[in-house]
Amino acid sequence: TVGTSDWIVEVWIYLTTLDNDSYQAIIAQWGNSESYQFLWDTNTSNARWRLGLSDIGNLTWNDAGMTANEWHFLQLVKSGTTYQIWRNGTQVGTDTIQSGTIKDSGRPLHVGSTEGGSNNDLYQWNGYLSNLRIRIGTSLTKSSVPTTPLTADSDTKLLTCQSNRFVDNSTSGHTISINSAPKVVPFSPFAP
Repeated sequence: TVGTSDWIVEVWIYLTTLDNDSYQAIIAQWGNSESYQFLWDTNTSNARWRLGLSDIGNLTWNDAGMTANEWHFLQLVKSGTTYQIWRNGTQVGTDTIQSGTIKDSGRPLHVGSTEGGSNNDLYQWNGYLSNLRIRIGTSLTKSSVPTTPLTADSDTKLLTCQSNRFVDNSTSGHTISINSAPKVVPFSPFAP
């Protein structure tokens, strides 16, 4: 459970297309009134990052510099009431809200899609995700753009998309279930 804690979502992303008029989810726990989703949104006239929070609404940050067919290191940071998005070490946007929590909806956490009706995956990621790490704690610091695979620390709650199989490399050891047809491929920002 995240609640009002500070947190950082870090992930290497590689879009194979920027697709107009689409949503592409990185992570989501969606499906009822206590939900959230973090996605790439080209469903408007602006290409942007979008964080949807059920009790807050949508936070959006335009990112005209996003490109396809190359790796980008993305960090979504919540510190107190401030939310920031960073791409390749450069801040893309920031928002401050007065209150709100990320609640555990009891739904599964989806990586690379968000849950639709009848457990169908929606907003599938068009490309690759590598080294997805979620850290929750206090006094978290945003790291620089890594040159080696991410590692777990005591604040790491999920570390995945970095092995030759679907596994959580954090000390939490979450079981990962596969939906749709994701594949593990030997392609990462460290071994292109």
